[in-house]
Formats: sequence, C-alpha cells, structure tokens
Amino acid sequence: MNFAKRLTRIETSLTPKQAVLLWLKETLPLGRDDWTVRAWRAPLHETPRFRISLMVEKAVRKSLSQKGMKEEFIAHVVLEAQKEVDFLFVLISDVRQDLALDSPLTGFQLLLLNEKLARMLEHFVEHERFDPEGWDEWRAALINTITPLWQQRAIIAAISARFYDHHPILFAEEQNGLEHDIRMAEALATQYNSLEGGLPSWTTLDLVALQSSVEAEVPAAVDRQVIFARARSLRDFGEEEAARDLEEPIVLWATEKLHSSGSEMRGGGGD
Repeated sequence: MNFAKRLTRIETSLTPKQAVLLWLKETLPLGRDDWTVRAWRAPLHETPRFRISLMVEKAVRKSLSQKGMKEEFIAHVVLEAQKEVDFLFVLISDVRQDLALDSPLTGFQLLLLNEKLARMLEHFVEHERFDPEGWDEWRAALINTITPLWQQRAIIAAISARFYDHHPILFAEEQNGLEHDIRMAEALATQYNSLEGGLPSWTTLDLVALQSSVEAEVPAAVDRQVIFARARSLRDFGEEEAARDLEEPIVLWATEKLHSSGSEMRGGGGD
C-alpha cells in the first residue's frame, strides 16, 4: 500500500480541513477589521497561519504516536498534513486579497458607469444628442465590469464547496460588498435593457448568455487559483521546484494566450 493510500486510512482527531474550518468558525464572527488588528498584533507563534499548522501537527502526531507508528513515518505524515493545511489557509488568503484589490476599483467603475449613463440620457432626452459610439463603449464597459463580478462570486462559491464543505470563507463585510457591487451592476444592466425602443441605436444585454459564458470559465479559473495558492505554500516550505512544476502549465497557457492576442491585434491593424 503506497503512502497516499495509507494516509487516507489514518484517522486523526483534527484533519487539515477540520482545523481550517474551526479557525473560520472562530474568526468570521469577529469581523474583518477586528480580525485584521488581532492578527497584526499577534506574536509569530500566535499568527493564524502558524497556529493552525501547529494544531494539525499536534493532532496528527498524537494520533499516530498512539498507534505506535515510527517517528520517521510520523514526521512524514505531519509534514504532508502541515502542507495541506497551509495550502487551505493560503487559498482563503488569496481569495480575500483578490477581492480587496478588485473591490475599490470596481466600485469606482460602477459609479462612473452610473454617472455616465445619467449624463447620456440627459443629453438625449433634453438636448436630443445621441452618440452611438459612446453608448456602445458604455455597454462594453458594463459587460467588462459585471462579468468579472459574476465570475468572482462563482469562483468563491466553487472553492468553498470544493475545499471547505460549503462553509463561508469571506467575512460578512467582504461578502456584502461583493453582493452590493453585483446588484449595482445588474441594476445598470436592467436600466439599459429597459431603454429598448427609446434609443436610435440599441443592442440588448443578454444577461443569461453572459452568465452562461462566465459559468463555463469558472472551473478553469478555480484550478488556476488553486494552483497558485498551492505553489505559494510550497515555496514557503522551501519546495521551489515543485512550485514551478505546478505553475508551468499556467505560465505556458498565459504566454500562448498573450501571443495569440498580440497576433490578432497586429493582424487587425494591417487590414
């Protein structure tokens, strides 16, 4: 029986997933700001990442010691469990960081889209001025804002289901902020679609088709997020080569995609 199969047969009192879920249950009620302050002020041995790793180490070591396992084997299993729990922690951290980076910009974009729509409507209704290019640009900008929001929500839900038994991984403030942005974007789309027949030039926003296209991209996006989180964790364990091996297919895919995009732009410019 290989190591992976043996590991699945070992019953511990606290698995990596259970440790992270316990940590989530303890920290989510604190709220984002309170938790951030506590984590910042905590000494190194009390930081969340160190704490949950230590929890798993103690649980696995105790369980295997009671079963009479050899120390070499225990050390191996402990290390693998620590790497798994660290990955689960890093994955949550990365999701939250992405949201924190995207949210202010998205909020600003939504405010601009709302203001521009009001201004274009005013120009058309009160001054009979209609700029078809301006309306097309606004429509494209809304699509480029709403689809990443839908994808972000779907990615978070998929990660929660796949790795954390559907347990929330965001603080309430983070989840509410994301939902607020989505509602605002969807309201703008609904307002735009309500203008059918009222504008000289108008193309409906097919929200169902847009959402379907987003859903089709979610599994691959989740896989990329998972790979980057696992690679970051492996690097912190000193396993640079393993991290690079994980990332290589994504780097090659991104390079090819960038190359193809550049070729299409050059081809279009020559017509």
